[in-house]
Amino acid sequence: MKNSILIIFVALSTLTFGQTPTSTFTVSPEFICACDSVYVTYTGNASPTATFNWEFNTSGQISGSGMGPYYVQYCVNGVISISLSVNDNGNFSDTTTQTIYSVICDGIKNNEIENIQLFPNPAIDYIYIKFANKIITAEIFDLTGKVVLKEKLNNEYVIDISLLEKGFYVVHLTSNNESTNLTLIKQ
Repeated sequence: MKNSILIIFVALSTLTFGQTPTSTFTVSPEFICACDSVYVTYTGNASPTATFNWEFNTSGQISGSGMGPYYVQYCVNGVISISLSVNDNGNFSDTTTQTIYSVICDGIKNNEIENIQLFPNPAIDYIYIKFANKIITAEIFDLTGKVVLKEKLNNEYVIDISLLEKGFYVVHLTSNNESTNLTLIKQ
C-alpha cells in the first residue's frame, strides 16, 4: 500500500458585519415661540453614507441634508415630535423620537424688561419673580396658549404654581410698553 499524504488547507475567514447604527440626535432649543427655528444635530455612530430617515412633522422651512445638521422652522402651536431612523449598509437602527414645545407668542418682543429673575426653574410649588421698581403684570400660558394664571406684581413676588400640571409654560411679564417672556418648567 502506498503511503499518501493528504494535505488539507483550511481557509480561515472572518465575516465582519457592520455595526448597528444608532439614531440619536439633539434638538436645541426644546421650547420655542411659533415660527422660531430649532437646530437638529445627529449624534449617532452611522457613516455619512448611511440613509437618514428624518421625520420633522412640518411644512416649515428645512435646511440640511443627510446626517445634518438641520434648521427647522415650526409655525404651529403645540407639541411637535422629530423622529429619525438610520439604514447604514443594510443595518437598521431603532427609531429615536424627541419632542419640542411651541407656543404662540403673538409678536411679543422678548427680554425688553431688564434685571428680571425667575427662580427656581424648574419649580415644584412656587416661583419667585424679582425685578427693579416697576409694577408688572404676570401671565402664565400653557402650551395651548391659554392663560392659566394672572397676577399683578410689585418688585418681588411669590406665585403659587402648585395647582399647575407638570410641563412647560411661558411666563409673560409686561410693564408699560415693555414685555418679557420667560420659560418655566413645572415639575
